[in-house]
Amino acid sequence: MSLSDKDKESSDIRSAIKYFALISQIGLQFIFCVLLGGFFGLKLDGFFNTTPLFSLIGLIMGIIGGAFSVYRLIFASEK
Repeated sequence: MSLSDKDKESSDIRSAIKYFALISQIGLQFIFCVLLGGFFGLKLDGFFNTTPLFSLIGLIMGIIGGAFSVYRLIFASEK
């Protein structure tokens, strides 16, 4: 292997690790937002005694917030 082949291989490995880290961050960020919305929805349901209402609202808000957060993360990583 020549020196340029090693540099290219090293660059490919760095690129693969970078994309793996981005995909992991996207998944964790989305799941965290959904779980956080569901958690606060359950707590509000317990406080106001309105069983499915705030849980559903919290989950929907978590999904929307997670999607928006992932959208911003993806477009920030392209720069």
